[in-house]
Amino acid sequence: MACHEIKVKDLAGGDCHGDNTFAGSHVNALMPLISSNRFSVFWIMIIATAIRCIVAGSLDLGNDEVYYFTYAVQPDLNHFDHPPLVGILIRLFTFNLHHYGELFMRLPAIVGAAINTWLIAKCGKLVRNEKAGIIAAILYNTSIYTSIVSGVFILPDSVQLVFWLLALYAMLQSAHTKSDSIKNKQILWVGFWAGLAIMSKVHGVFLWAGFLGFITFNKPAWLKNPYLYLSVLITAVIISPILIWNMDNDFITWRFHSERVGPTDFGISWKSFLKTTFGQILYNNPFQFVIFILTMAAVLNNKWFADRTQVQLLLWSSLPIILCTTLVSLVRDTLPHWSGPGFVALMILSAAFVENGLSHARGKLYHQLLNASSALILFVILAGLPLIHLYPGTMGKKSFPNIGNGDATLDLYGWDALLPSFKKIRETDIAGKVMSPDAPIVVHKWFPGAHLYYYVAYPLGMNLLGMGKLSDLHKFQWLNQRYDAILPGDNAYYISPSNNFTDPVAIYGDQFKTYEKAATIVQKRNGATARNWFVYRLKNAKGDAPMPESIQSAGQDNVLIFSKTSGFRHKSIEPAIAAIRKACVQNGWDVQVTENAAMINSKYLAHFKVVVFLSTTGAILSPSQKTDFEKYIENGGGYAGIHSAGDTEHHWPWYRTLLGTLFRDHTFFPTHIPDGELLTESPAHPANQGLPARWHKADEWYNFQDNIRGKPGFEVLLSLNEKSYSSIWYKMDGDHPISWTHSVEKGRMFYTALGHNKETFTDDNAMRHIMGGIKWAGKLD
Repeated sequence: MACHEIKVKDLAGGDCHGDNTFAGSHVNALMPLISSNRFSVFWIMIIATAIRCIVAGSLDLGNDEVYYFTYAVQPDLNHFDHPPLVGILIRLFTFNLHHYGELFMRLPAIVGAAINTWLIAKCGKLVRNEKAGIIAAILYNTSIYTSIVSGVFILPDSVQLVFWLLALYAMLQSAHTKSDSIKNKQILWVGFWAGLAIMSKVHGVFLWAGFLGFITFNKPAWLKNPYLYLSVLITAVIISPILIWNMDNDFITWRFHSERVGPTDFGISWKSFLKTTFGQILYNNPFQFVIFILTMAAVLNNKWFADRTQVQLLLWSSLPIILCTTLVSLVRDTLPHWSGPGFVALMILSAAFVENGLSHARGKLYHQLLNASSALILFVILAGLPLIHLYPGTMGKKSFPNIGNGDATLDLYGWDALLPSFKKIRETDIAGKVMSPDAPIVVHKWFPGAHLYYYVAYPLGMNLLGMGKLSDLHKFQWLNQRYDAILPGDNAYYISPSNNFTDPVAIYGDQFKTYEKAATIVQKRNGATARNWFVYRLKNAKGDAPMPESIQSAGQDNVLIFSKTSGFRHKSIEPAIAAIRKACVQNGWDVQVTENAAMINSKYLAHFKVVVFLSTTGAILSPSQKTDFEKYIENGGGYAGIHSAGDTEHHWPWYRTLLGTLFRDHTFFPTHIPDGELLTESPAHPANQGLPARWHKADEWYNFQDNIRGKPGFEVLLSLNEKSYSSIWYKMDGDHPISWTHSVEKGRMFYTALGHNKETFTDDNAMRHIMGGIKWAGKLD
């Protein structure tokens, strides 16, 4: 409750009032702002925004920022590492990517910081009075995390903090008001804003953790309020895209983040703990941290400077995420900014504390801490910009080839100079017919891949392909869907910055026949070498599985196992390859295995009777490859799809027609891989010969968008007894085909949803079914 509506005992033993007089004549640079009226917050917003625009326009985008540009280029319900809102906001503020320079890219952060300055001032005013609101605005704009990290740079935190503060304000309003109707309305707003905070970054769930903790211990009667549960439902609906995307991608975001916070071993990592602890202090400004400590000391000593209920609410909104980050750091490395939003509530609390104490004995200390906090943030800006732009050469390694390694300033400097130099090299190569105009850039990691994409490939209209492990590529695994795969014989560029040098030969080995260094681009800073960019030509791609002579000459009973994934990759793929290969050999069939979509063209397909799409995922074929595959099937080729082949190429109408339907969702709760009863419907079919009429198997059971039963040309082979297993999701309304065939002109299609787990490929019934289906689809002897 605001201090002017209820008398709260202050730290000096008197009553607090809405308009304190400052004791003494302390010299305080911030006194005009604090002593002024509501226009003080307006001027803080104007001045801080102007400074942020200058900083934003004078620095190149950092590693993370260019990475989130890919979120805007390829919007989705969710992304590998984070939810989608940061990408959506980038698209909005860059006018649908028509103006994607550094300033426009960072406008969501800059505008958000201005909004947050106003919001935190309103929170401070609500907790105590207008002057507390002004102090809260000062604290927000002098914190390194809120003012620079998320106030200038475009990160998920930048977007999340707006919704975090809106949710916090709604919480404070709900605890402040005496009106049930207003309280219920604000509780609903909590659900809405918390949902958007989570859609910015998943640790927005700490908003609900804090609010529910506060309600449980301070407002237990609210647990009977239906509006609270409606608010939770609102959040659930808003964040449902995260769940839907992760269901389609086997919860890759959950697994990625759980690996980041799960313990690496059973020991205590004091190094990580100290790094995180001191990182939090530095990120939030050491002088502010002193204020936080003094504030917490007052609370622990029961010296209340604001309404106790609101103080407790602010503590519940801050301490859980701060303590969680700190505790996790004991068992593995963390990043200090993970707890950043939690300190926003401490700013509001501390603003009330400081305003209460300005007129008392410690008033001079609080003035000094506020001044020092402001001075530090100005020093960081005034010293940081010249350091980044004017430091001679590099602060990192100076030895070849790792010049600049360890120099963090190079993350924000000089990348825009790469484009004209590389453009000249590329144009010369094209003119001399050394490289083709459509030769892509290949990267093996998201960094420096994201810098190369934003500063080179995207403005030049070049393809950039991620060729590496999913754990290294992150979003680039999905971005590959936008671009054609590298075909055998194709060339590509590889650019390696010396501050993060990697030799392409060590990365790609024999995937290309030759590796040529095209040029070394030297980047200078203030007259001295800061970094080199090594440009390589990767010539004559071999492809993942070159066509052996035996296959080219045989021309019969050949099986191609194709297991390319652009989304989730099943761990069962490798055991499946081994099992199917062994069975093919036993049957006298030649077999080839590839993940290279280059094999899906008329030249190579002519050598195969059937192509097995083995747990493929996502968009995996280029337009020309799709056309060639369509002709292959229609002219008599065979297709055998296993498991997530039904979750492949959702935007290819022909493929959907081939399968008859596509994946909708799968079992997840209460059991991810439940045991289910399978019904054998066509016992005479080669895929079902020898199968029991009813048999059990554990698998990840798919639900499909449509039921294929009754469609012309389709025959159901297996169906699932839906009563034999439990699932939270809607199933298939009692009729659940799980395997079927389809005749397409001269070609044949066989699909089975079995195969999520490796045990499928040691199960006699499942393997009899799969191999029988491959035999039928390929018309094999």
